[in-house]
Amino acid sequence: MPTITITVTDTAAARIQAYVDSENARLGTSFTVKQWLLWTVKETVISAELAAAEVTLKEQAESGAQTAFEQAAEAERQRLLAELD
Repeated sequence: MPTITITVTDTAAARIQAYVDSENARLGTSFTVKQWLLWTVKETVISAELAAAEVTLKEQAESGAQTAFEQAAEAERQRLLAELD
């Protein structure tokens, strides 16, 4: 696996550490700076694909919900008509 090295100032490192610490507290995680940076890069890399997948999944869910609604409405229509017989 390739290795990527970054160099930052002591001030930047302290600020990054403070941010990671606050994110860990907020999310209930315990990432090191290295782990957090890797996680952030991975999340960024997949973000466009994930957004596209979410659109597709939402459309599928809405379509399924519409179909279920239409079926339920028709079943209720048939039930109400049957009561009139």
